[in-house]
Amino acid sequence: MATELRGADEFNSFLKLWSEKLLPNQFKSFQKKIALDILRGVVLKTPVDTGRARANWQLTIGKGSEKVLKNKDKPGEHTINKGLNRLASLGFGQAIFITNNVSYIVYLEEGKPGPGSEQAPNGMLALTLEEVRSGT
Repeated sequence: MATELRGADEFNSFLKLWSEKLLPNQFKSFQKKIALDILRGVVLKTPVDTGRARANWQLTIGKGSEKVLKNKDKPGEHTINKGLNRLASLGFGQAIFITNNVSYIVYLEEGKPGPGSEQAPNGMLALTLEEVRSGT
């Protein structure tokens, strides 16, 4: 259930430019920080009813997850820590994916009528990417 997100291509181009200028270890540290900032941002901005949408933010390395988890994580801490632990195995140049496959995640992101849309009228992912890109 992939949805094209406005600004993602520009954000990836920004990261590519930085990767060409930084030494591999510096870039890997930078990449981990950015990924963790994005994960933390989307998890904490995700509306909470049962905690299922928050728990389904999945940070993976190499390819995106297609799983829908049964877990629930109202505070979001477990989900963020799980992503942080996965980042420990990141190698230089590997791609990091942050996905959420619950069926209603698009409604939450786009603020359309549906579960929890009133809690995050500006979405989670697009807002987080803009905050990380602008340094706020």
